[in-house]
Amino acid sequence: MVLEVGCGLGYFKRALSRNFTYVGTDISLFPLQTAEMRETNGDFVQSDGAALAFCSDSFDVVVAFDMLEHMSSPGLAISEIYRVLRKNGRLIATTPNVRSLGNRIKSPTAGLVPSMYKDKTHESLLSRDEWVSLFRDAGFEMLRSDSDTLWDIPYSNRVPMILQKIILIPFNLAISYLFGGLAWNLGENLVFVCKK
Repeated sequence: MVLEVGCGLGYFKRALSRNFTYVGTDISLFPLQTAEMRETNGDFVQSDGAALAFCSDSFDVVVAFDMLEHMSSPGLAISEIYRVLRKNGRLIATTPNVRSLGNRIKSPTAGLVPSMYKDKTHESLLSRDEWVSLFRDAGFEMLRSDSDTLWDIPYSNRVPMILQKIILIPFNLAISYLFGGLAWNLGENLVFVCKK
């Protein structure tokens, strides 16, 4: 069984094979209703990530894509995810990377602001080490912590955006296909894979 915490409109469900039993949760009711209208195979449940409405040891995999940074106390959600995972279950989580190459390149004086700082609902923009500590404090074993790719275009005001896209989009696709991502201090999002 797969649980998606913070499923929004349920896009991950569309990508998931029908061989998996899927449950999506979100704190907001509207996206869940929209997801339910589009998806017939899966359950959608309104639930707060810090107090998941499920029994302990219920899921084999939990995914939390771009969700933890929206919580003022992400450690509570991580502990809840640990609780609902079965023994040897996996957590796959992504969060903005405050030490990404793009974040380091962009200069406020040049008028470039990383997208993670434009979203006013981001309450917990933490470093990789801080996230790893939260996962380990909850009891998780860290299997992988790296990043995705350089998608937060533009990176320069001196190079036309279309040229940056022509260069970076194929590069990002190749990196994703060949390696699955970049080293943790390069890509725009951190990617964590943890084991209970």
